[in-house]
Parts: sequence; structure tokens; C-alpha cells
Amino acid sequence: MRLLWLCLLLALSGALRAAVPELPRFRVLGPGDGLPSAMVPAIARDHDGYLWVATWDGLARYDGVGFRVWQHDPEDPASLPGNLIQALYVDGRNRIWVASEGGGVSVMDTSHYRSATHPELESDDVFTITGRGDEVWLGTFG
Repeated sequence: MRLLWLCLLLALSGALRAAVPELPRFRVLGPGDGLPSAMVPAIARDHDGYLWVATWDGLARYDGVGFRVWQHDPEDPASLPGNLIQALYVDGRNRIWVASEGGGVSVMDTSHYRSATHPELESDDVFTITGRGDEVWLGTFG
């Protein structure tokens, strides 16, 4: 009889313990982990699960293990137009829209940038990007 009670107690204690949610474990990431700058004005998640981090010294993509960093390269016209990233947005087609100080807006499709020209904008100083579906809205200072 004691053995039956002991088995019942062990079975119930396992079920009770499984019902208690585990607390999330936070990890602080910074320049020591490969982030180009500790100044982070924006973060976005793409459709593949990557975290995109806008910093004051380039754009970083975090895959859960480490960072890949994109920065302006004066020798490469297809590179990021500026390093001080003010805003970023992931659109419905999984493209990364990036607003950099002095560089206007660029769109990253797979692994390269192209400048997005918008003659109707009075300013290239874009401070926010948002959207819905296939529409993208830019907030400017001008």
C-alpha cells in the first residue's frame, strides 16, 4: 500500500512541476559580442527569424549565436550609404528598409543594398519607417 501511495505522489509531483512556466533567461549583447555600437535606435525581426539591429556604427543581423555587420564602404557603391542608422523596417517581402543619416533610405534584398530614391520626399533625413502589407511609409524631418 505504501508503494502505491509513493508512486501516486511521484506521478502527481511531476505533473505539478511541469505546469510551472520557466522564467525567461535574458542575455545582454553589446560590442563585446560583435555588435558595432551600443547605441541602438531600432530593432526588427525578419520572416526568417533573424534580428536586425540598427546602430550608430552600422547595421547588424543576429542569428542567435553571433552578429554579421554591414557598414559603409567608400569603395563599394552597393554598400550601406552611411553608418549611423536611424530606422529600419522589414516589409511584407522580407526586404530590410534602412534609413541612415546623410544616406537617405536603402533597401536590402538578400545581401546587397540599393538606394531607394523618392523624389516626392522633401528630405532624405528619414527618422522612422513603418508599413502594412506592400505599403511602406517614411517619416522625415522635412
